[in-house]
Amino acid sequence: MYHQLTEGERYTLSLLKREGRSLRSIAAALDRSPSTISRELRRNATMVQCKPRPLYVPSKAQEQANGRRRRSRRVRQHAPGVYAHVESLLAQQQWSPEQIANQLPEQLGVQNRGQCKTGVRVEFHQPSIA
Repeated sequence: MYHQLTEGERYTLSLLKREGRSLRSIAAALDRSPSTISRELRRNATMVQCKPRPLYVPSKAQEQANGRRRRSRRVRQHAPGVYAHVESLLAQQQWSPEQIANQLPEQLGVQNRGQCKTGVRVEFHQPSIA
């Protein structure tokens, strides 16, 4: 499973890069794949006008990574009442996702955004029995 580099790993990467170590030796020191190190350096490099090559500044790299993570978060696309209604139809009335996809726009005036084959992205979690 993929895990982003931590801030500490970014500082270590910067230090090892300034020492002139190769990508593979940096990867071995951080116990990461060389492609992960290469990607990190490529994505999070800081351009400085007076330098011929981009610099790797760990604090800026962390800011850029945090920004990408924040922007990538999925946002709910409907009002909370719509999700509650869908969960009710699934749990209590035993409707299928296809039935919900066909009836929801008519019942609640919700646009069918075509998010999946059924037209409705349903995330239903059954309550755990303690």
